[in-house]
Amino acid sequence: MTQKGQGGRALGLAIGANVLGGIMAVILAFVMIPIMIPVLMAFRSPELCLMIVLALMFIAELTKESRTKGLIAGLLGILLACIGFQPATGLLVLISGIYTSMADSTW
Repeated sequence: MTQKGQGGRALGLAIGANVLGGIMAVILAFVMIPIMIPVLMAFRSPELCLMIVLALMFIAELTKESRTKGLIAGLLGILLACIGFQPATGLLVLISGIYTSMADSTW
């Protein structure tokens, strides 16, 4: 369309389609939340482990040029997700003494 002198129209259509797609995705997400909550609450440790392995396989497949880099990025993401409170006991995990310095800060 740009070659025909309709670049502005093409840009407007692209922006409109993007906004419409975003609105539809949000509406679909709100509709799917009540349906998916019982399914997600039924997940236990084996299912969560399988989901994590599946996510790592997706990352490896999406980074075809360097699957090693993709897996390293995924594993670093899992490592970062492990930092914080343990859900079962409420104990701090993998913080290396940072919590005390964070408690003293004013933010």
